[in-house]
Amino acid sequence: MYGNIVLDIERSVFESIIESYESERGVSEDPALDAEDWRAITKLFKGEIRARKGASFPQAPREQLGGAIGAVFGSWMNKRARTYRRLDVIPESWGTAVNV
Repeated sequence: MYGNIVLDIERSVFESIIESYESERGVSEDPALDAEDWRAITKLFKGEIRARKGASFPQAPREQLGGAIGAVFGSWMNKRARTYRRLDVIPESWGTAVNV
């Protein structure tokens, strides 16, 4: 989720990694993967992030938190947020918030 929302990498990139890994392991559903499989997938995710962004996935919790907070505030004017506010009659002037 961080790679998609904060780093702006298409969700399909990560889904494709999981699907390929599952295919190699001969399984068709996520619950069939064990902890070791998910550790391997995480390494693949991190490699993809490095390749696409030219930097490693942030390891420092404060850096991750800062990225997540920035993504929340940065999303206030995106199409999905504007549509949500319009449908639910929420004024833009209310602003947004981050709960930690």
